[in-house]
Amino acid sequence: MKKSIYAIRIFSGERGRGRGMFVADSKGSASIFLLMISAVMVILVFAYIAATASITAAGYADSLLNLAGRSVLSEYDRDLKDEYGLFSFRGDGEEIGDKVSYYVNYTLKNKNHLKMEELQIDITEASLANTDIFEEAVTEYAEYATARNICREILDDDGETGGEEGSPEDGRDGVLRNETVIDSLPSKELGKSSDLIRRVTEGLSSWKEVFESGSDKFLVDQYIFQQFKNAQNGEVKRKTFFRNEAEYILMGDLSDKKNKKKFRDSVVLLRNAANYLFIFADPVMHGELAAAAALITPGPEALLTQLLLAEAWALAEAENDMRILEHGKKVPVYKTRTAWAVDLESIVKGTDVGYIDTGSETGLNYQGYLRIFLFFQDRAVKLTRMMDLIQINMQGNYDREFLIKDNNCGFDFEAVINGRKYHYKEKY
Repeated sequence: MKKSIYAIRIFSGERGRGRGMFVADSKGSASIFLLMISAVMVILVFAYIAATASITAAGYADSLLNLAGRSVLSEYDRDLKDEYGLFSFRGDGEEIGDKVSYYVNYTLKNKNHLKMEELQIDITEASLANTDIFEEAVTEYAEYATARNICREILDDDGETGGEEGSPEDGRDGVLRNETVIDSLPSKELGKSSDLIRRVTEGLSSWKEVFESGSDKFLVDQYIFQQFKNAQNGEVKRKTFFRNEAEYILMGDLSDKKNKKKFRDSVVLLRNAANYLFIFADPVMHGELAAAAALITPGPEALLTQLLLAEAWALAEAENDMRILEHGKKVPVYKTRTAWAVDLESIVKGTDVGYIDTGSETGLNYQGYLRIFLFFQDRAVKLTRMMDLIQINMQGNYDREFLIKDNNCGFDFEAVINGRKYHYKEKY
């Protein structure tokens, strides 16, 4: 009996010792588990701090670089902006890179954890001498000016255009002779356009498209009338080398008077062609022509005489048309009998008809015909000759070293800070 009790006690003692060991082992495991969790949490905290610092540094670098790029754009040519409404700044890739580096490094000089390691500048697609860039800048300003109603109307209701006879304001002969200036003109490489009258004649049937607003062509022409002088526009007050600037855009001669004369001759040729067609299209006038030709040269030769008379008649009417335009009045693109001035008898007798005002209330004035020619001018020729005028006037009035090709409307740049690459396309 005693043995049984002892055995039970021993068993009970062993059981007690086993429970104690189990409790001790559980406490150790929990401690290790908590330690592991704590370690992971610490690691996560440090990782979060590192990630936050990286994100913060990236955001700071992005803002800094963007501000540096905008700072370069802020150095635009104020005279060019005030005179022609164009935003651009001067500098090549190296000069722009120096400015961006200065702005960035000045801010980072006390921040050892950030360092700009690389910087690349690209201005190949931002030069103001690029016709696409120049056209975009011009059309943007024309839209702005039109929206704010600061562009004057090209065609006045009464047909009056000022009628100011053009000549250089300071008494110069208006001939550009400086070889250095001539050789640096943006249009120098294009040469001279010789088929303008052909393009105008072929496109005359759709002449009303010239005055349909919205297209880039329309906006460029709107800019020309807003910013450049012509023989009958005295509203542009700035001092310019050429008085007949719009005529220069069309003709490209280095003589002011020659540009005006060449445009005059071109309008006469255009009106001559339109008048010639009208003579044969109008039954009454055609009948008069045939009768006069038959009277002068009876027989088969009458047909040739008829053609010669028609040409002389159309040319005399074209000359009178031009005189009407020079007096600030209107001439219809396509004539009617009431808008016809010269009679056939004057042609047959060889009488100088002088200037006959038909009093037409419809049609286009001088600047309207000017706009037709500008509309059909070759795009590259028109844009580069506009650059010529801006460059010539900027050199004469503000900066002798001014060159369109040295001016940029923006730039691309790529920078590396702390191993991270950033890319920006800055433009006005």
